[in-house]
Amino acid sequence: MGRADHNFSASTILSGSYQFDNTTEGQPDPYNQKITGSPSRHQNAVMTLQHIFSPGLLNTTRMGVSRTHATDALDESALSPVATNTSLGFFPGNPAGIITIAGLTGTQGGIGASGADTLNYTSFQWGDELIWVKGRHTFGFGGRVERMRYNKNSQSVPLGQFDFDSVSNFLLGIPGQFTSDEPGSRNIRGIRQTYLGLYVDDAMRYVPI
Repeated sequence: MGRADHNFSASTILSGSYQFDNTTEGQPDPYNQKITGSPSRHQNAVMTLQHIFSPGLLNTTRMGVSRTHATDALDESALSPVATNTSLGFFPGNPAGIITIAGLTGTQGGIGASGADTLNYTSFQWGDELIWVKGRHTFGFGGRVERMRYNKNSQSVPLGQFDFDSVSNFLLGIPGQFTSDEPGSRNIRGIRQTYLGLYVDDAMRYVPI
């Protein structure tokens, strides 16, 4: 993170700050075939301009942007060639899907089988505030606009999943059920929102007699 300030004059000050953090979290599956994790990244930047018109009149303008990228259950890399072998896939041209067996530790499939939630959220903000001190009154006038962009891509079992009720059924190749996202489907959602707020405020200072 960092911050910078610049004084154009005794009455005009510009300041800005930037924050960045990056997180990587991952672990291998039970058979050491792949690494699945939840990497995330966040960035935030704010710029503020203050100008003093007079001892009783101050204006503050702010601009900011905040962006978050987060994932959950994302297959990041292969530890074994089996994880990328498309000849084992339930669907042509894809790595193997997930296999569960009652009473045993099943496989989590190849690269891409875990499914993932990928979230991208961006917020743009603009605001202005004017403070006017007059006698016992402090008047405030201001407004704020925020534009939000939220994109989500959620997958459950994109490469398919066979569930076997017993070891004997697994050896006989008789699954209890098969589940999968629709092949080639994309569960992408985008939300766009804009907030606008305006205010007028009068704070009166009490002076005891």
